[in-house]
Amino acid sequence: MIKAAGHIDVMVGGGLNQENIKNIMEQTEATQYHFGTAVRHNKSFNGEIDPAKLISLIEMMKVSK
Repeated sequence: MIKAAGHIDVMVGGGLNQENIKNIMEQTEATQYHFGTAVRHNKSFNGEIDPAKLISLIEMMKVSK
């Protein structure tokens, strides 16, 4: 998918979370990802970012590279 985009940078987002990020990374080979409710308190779109959730997700992504 990303390779087919050619010179266009693609940021994958929309529904990404701890359960699906590894599969999404493998399938898309994207280099940029956007997380919303997956890293926020109470999974609220306007909630504050939960540092523990964010760190956990970053660690998962490092392992998956």
